[in-house]
Amino acid sequence: METGAISLKAFCERFSISDNKAYREIAAGRLKAVKVGRRTLVSEKAAAEWLDSLPALNLSREDAETGDHKRPVPDPVSDAERIPDADGGGA
Repeated sequence: METGAISLKAFCERFSISDNKAYREIAAGRLKAVKVGRRTLVSEKAAAEWLDSLPALNLSREDAETGDHKRPVPDPVSDAERIPDADGGGA
């Protein structure tokens, strides 16, 4: 049984996301919300389901120990994307 619902503003504050991000999640079908008059409400169940659906943060042991999880991770470049050298070979 559901215990209640919260306003979209309260949802955004709880999860530290912008209202714009919340509306994008609703539009994408990842967050269920309802309209009551002019208010947008999110049930506690829908909020929990949304949170549970988010991907896990996978840190290396080194990053977890050092707290260095905010550094950018370079994207691997596939052979098809590699720019050939002047002699026609790969980098």
